[in-house]
Amino acid sequence: MKLSLDDETYAILREESDRLGMPVPRMIRIMCQNMAQNIKKRDAANGERLITSQPLTNPQGLNNEQDRN
Repeated sequence: MKLSLDDETYAILREESDRLGMPVPRMIRIMCQNMAQNIKKRDAANGERLITSQPLTNPQGLNNEQDRN
């Protein structure tokens, strides 16, 4: 998946990623996964059925992240 960001948004994300010590793509992936998990929890709390119980991971595989570090 390709994500286009304007210069100002990328600069803000870059500052935060430098502060946290992680690359911008990884930080964005983690933020999106957390948001998706919170949405699933909210939907479950509202009594809606969950569509899938599979873990939310990037197609490249979050488990491969440790291999690259």
